[in-house]
Amino acid sequence: MAHSSLNDRTIVEFTKLLLGDLEEVKRLQNEFESNGWCFMRLPDDNGQLTKKLHETQMNLETFFSQERSEKSKYCSSNGFGYSRVDHKESIRVLMDQYGFQKYDPPLTDNVDRTLRYLTILLDNLTSVIRSIISKMPIMAQSFTKTAVSMSHLRMLDIAHYFNERTGAAEPPEVGVNTDEVNCVPHFDPGLFSLSILSTCDGLQLKDRASHQWIDGPVNVEHNQHSIGVVWLGEAASILTENHFKAGIHRVVYPRTPHQSRIAIWLEVCTESQIELSLKQENEEDSLIPGGTIIQMDNQPGSLPVRARFGGERVRRFLRRMERERGLSLSKSATTKVLRLRHKRKRQLEEEQKKSTNNTEEVV
Repeated sequence: MAHSSLNDRTIVEFTKLLLGDLEEVKRLQNEFESNGWCFMRLPDDNGQLTKKLHETQMNLETFFSQERSEKSKYCSSNGFGYSRVDHKESIRVLMDQYGFQKYDPPLTDNVDRTLRYLTILLDNLTSVIRSIISKMPIMAQSFTKTAVSMSHLRMLDIAHYFNERTGAAEPPEVGVNTDEVNCVPHFDPGLFSLSILSTCDGLQLKDRASHQWIDGPVNVEHNQHSIGVVWLGEAASILTENHFKAGIHRVVYPRTPHQSRIAIWLEVCTESQIELSLKQENEEDSLIPGGTIIQMDNQPGSLPVRARFGGERVRRFLRRMERERGLSLSKSATTKVLRLRHKRKRQLEEEQKKSTNNTEEVV
């Protein structure tokens, strides 16, 4: 029996996975081994998922349509709750099997109800997917389970991209900053993420064999309402000794001018992600020496970046990367992301001899 597809890619059926269909599980494993991501059709009995996601979209659009001055009172002091940078605004909460954790300041009642619905929905979906992944032989037999500390918390992200730019007729081969793309190509730190809503084009996923970018689903289009995306993170690659690939993805500007985009996804996180994200802005963290050349290892094809004169705290540096590259702080908390390559001028070398080596890991 032929399988349904989107953009010439097989769609894995969640319902078949839930029923223990071994062929469908094998199909999912093949996608993870080749590219680290797949399209997945989610249960939509009598259009209930489609209806609820439409209501969710309307509630979020109502909140995001408020004046910037009105929304500023909701801005969070850490990575959770509401935040804004030049090209997007976000709502991010932590959740577990009991629901989402409180954040400060609280948002509107409508947003609160929306978050409650999303946490229940995504907990149910990701629990099934995680169980299936953990039982795959390559994962169950892993000898590197202690190499990554997984958190019991998951991270729910809602992003509203302003899209004040229009995408080029031919998108860039890579996209190195927010002048070219909304979010640069990258892979996440966690075990996996599940995306359930994208209201216009923008999400693209990398085919590792052909090096092509594959468009993700647009969930407001009739034949794509219940198609989600699962992409693996660095943790899955480490735990399977790279048998499973980390799913490389990016967000480009849409083809239609001034078409904003709402996206919703949940990530199964590592402990280091949560730890870094929970730090308050004024908390002390590691100092990157001024002039240090930094290679972001979870951003394939990215250019090295230099720490500002006088040095930068890790958290401030990652906030700058969010503005310049579109990648939020929580997505940069990998074990190798900040590989500091000291290519410094002679007058700085002596000053740093006691505290730095040729290569230093900060995070």
